[in-house]
Amino acid sequence: MLIPGGFDFSGSPVVTIQVAGHLASRTYQAVIDTGFTGFVELPLFEMIELGLRSEGAANVVLGDGSIITNLLSTADVHLGGRVESGTILLAESSSGVLVGMAFLRKFRKSLILTNRVVVLFDEEKTLDMILELAKDSFR
Repeated sequence: MLIPGGFDFSGSPVVTIQVAGHLASRTYQAVIDTGFTGFVELPLFEMIELGLRSEGAANVVLGDGSIITNLLSTADVHLGGRVESGTILLAESSSGVLVGMAFLRKFRKSLILTNRVVVLFDEEKTLDMILELAKDSFR
């Protein structure tokens, strides 16, 4: 399945997801951050509206090397007709939503990115296409 994305105002790749907590569900434009190893990061204030429960905390190493502590929760995330449950990082210092490498792995999606197009594509189909291209190049 091909899931189209886009770019936000700053040029970062984004995809639409829905996060379901115990009280509510919300749709977000999430930045696809391949430098984020986690599943999903939400701003801490979203915890109340969605009815997420704190399930502990984790130290997070930021891009600049600094370490902060964020709360953790679990929620269902919807993408292209599929639902996966995963760990949600609740970031006090963030106002945006991120999806990271654990998100791409759990949903088994490949990221295809050009200067004008953002697409999430089924991992197996992507690998099949790459193998076909490799075979063709050796003929």
